Amino acid sequence: MSERVGVVAHQNRTGERMVALASEETRAAIDEEVKRLTDEAHTHARTILREKKALLHKLAAALVERETLTGDEVREILGVPAPPRHSDPPAAAQPGDAKGKPKGRWF
Repeated sequence: MSERVGVVAHQNRTGERMVALASEETRAAIDEEVKRLTDEAHTHARTILREKKALLHKLAAALVERETLTGDEVREILGVPAPPRHSDPPAAAQPGDAKGKPKGRWF
């Protein structure tokens, strides 16, 4: 989960929460980490939307005009390359990337 709480499960195998088995301090730490991670993700999402606002408006305009878009149309509007088809040969590896995957995300 995080460095503070660690990678642990706080529920049993049936998915029932094991809150009663965790100390008050552990429950508080979990709650704080969940809030921190959620706030961090929210801030990151808002940053992406703010930075890509022009693309968001371009995509919205296309949806207003056509109502539906294919994945290829969305990728074209956003300037994202289409994923390789199963019949396409694998992309050449980029420097520093043994698997040939592009570094980073488009956003």
